[in-house]
Amino acid sequence: MSGRGGTRGFRGIVDPGAPPERADTRGPLRYIWWLVRRQRGRVLTGAFYGSAWSVALTLPPYLLARAVDDGLAAGDTRALLAWTGALLGVGAVTAWLSIMRHRTMTRVRMDAAFRTVRVLVEHLGRLGATLSGRASSGEVLTAGFTDAARIADVLTITGPGVGSVLAYGVVAVLLLRISPLLAVVVLLGVPLLALLVGPPLARLRGAETAYRERQGTLAARLVDLAEGLRVLRAFGGGAGFEARYRTGSRELLDRGLRVGAVTSWVEALTAGLPAVFLAVVTWLAARLAVRGEITTGELAAVYG
Repeated sequence: MSGRGGTRGFRGIVDPGAPPERADTRGPLRYIWWLVRRQRGRVLTGAFYGSAWSVALTLPPYLLARAVDDGLAAGDTRALLAWTGALLGVGAVTAWLSIMRHRTMTRVRMDAAFRTVRVLVEHLGRLGATLSGRASSGEVLTAGFTDAARIADVLTITGPGVGSVLAYGVVAVLLLRISPLLAVVVLLGVPLLALLVGPPLARLRGAETAYRERQGTLAARLVDLAEGLRVLRAFGGGAGFEARYRTGSRELLDRGLRVGAVTSWVEALTAGLPAVFLAVVTWLAARLAVRGEITTGELAAVYG
């Protein structure tokens, strides 16, 4: 990349040896937008691959429905082979799009993580000796590794996130052609599932914040222990310092278990609620198929 898109680096990733960049740190959203603008070409490419991949995932159920209705049910071998070939072709294209999407979004995340670390290091350099009064070494260490990676993960929304919204619209159109009732159930049910997962996610954010703060404190204590171990042992204070570290480690473990407990509920809801929702939609579609309002192939498409 060059100019407004960033500096030339390894395969387009920001060059660590390039001159410093002035980041927009006036707020979290402004900073995320700055990261996007630094690699807008790659972000647009990732959005394209993510959108094409997400939309391609919605086509196999429709092709399967046509193969069942036009081929199997009608006894037309030629139609069956044609729709089956189209299904295989879409599968191959979808696999290729998945590879390209993953490669592009990996580079997007790596570039964002490297830029975030550079911004952090440049800011630490400007603070100089005043840094010790503002943040501990453990907090700086956590920000440089854990926080930078999480900030980079936010940019995933520019790829699969955009694609999911487009795929949602494509599914809506396909379902409206099959059954308006099923379309309404699906289009209203998916946002409802997202709302139900919201409260546990809020608790998870709170638990992770407390865990992160304690992690930073413990990391700072570990750095102090490593730097001053000889001095501490010379004055007989090594055992006491180690005991305090063990106590802090146990407290961090307790907070980590709390995070794990909330995470387990989030994962259970994100896995269980869609399964229940799928069962409801399948049951409703099966009743419509029995009444002859939709075909067997359309039933398979709705399930897909």
